[in-house]
Amino acid sequence: MDKPRPSVPIATKSPIPLEELANYTADKRQPSVFTRLTVYLGEKPTSRWLTVIQKPEFKSYDILSVIPTTIEAMKFACGHADIDIVSFDFSQQVPYLSRHSYAQARAREVHFELRYFNLIRQTNLRQDLICQSHRLKTLGRSKNIILSSGSDTPWDLRSPIDVHHMCALLNLSEEQAKASNTKITQKVIANSHLRKTVKGFCFVRAIPCGDTEDTVEPQGKRLKVS
Repeated sequence: MDKPRPSVPIATKSPIPLEELANYTADKRQPSVFTRLTVYLGEKPTSRWLTVIQKPEFKSYDILSVIPTTIEAMKFACGHADIDIVSFDFSQQVPYLSRHSYAQARAREVHFELRYFNLIRQTNLRQDLICQSHRLKTLGRSKNIILSSGSDTPWDLRSPIDVHHMCALLNLSEEQAKASNTKITQKVIANSHLRKTVKGFCFVRAIPCGDTEDTVEPQGKRLKVS
């Protein structure tokens, strides 16, 4: 019989008060603070997501993330939802992630989040996090993975060096461990900004005088006349 999983709430506040963040920077400047919305998706994920995005405060968040609780929600998050991060809640059963869904998420620049506070707290959570990390390695060589604390208390925060050592348990290479806290997190922020500002794009091509758009053929399709 399986042991009951401990209930671990998702962090709803910063572990360090925002007004004190400047004390932890080298130049004592107030760092940029980004807001994040995390939504649980279960049964009927499409209707649930449509309900969320229609709320007026939805557009005020910078980063959007979801925690799927069913296989249907996992497929929707990886393949269709306009989000930035897919996270996991190991206090309940994590839905199955297929290789196809992983590839879809990578193609859409959706990243997977591993919260290292699970390594510090309960033993069951630690085992589940390590297993999920090894599965991500099998599915897609641990691409598009970010690491975060996931905690609302400063006692669970660790230095970059400690986080780098934790990555050995998560089957991440040294390069992936460094990128998960630097390049990839910056990429998530950049993609979230593009998602909010860029709605579409078009190409403009000049047409020579005397020709119409219907008569101009691509350069590669024109016949060479001798």
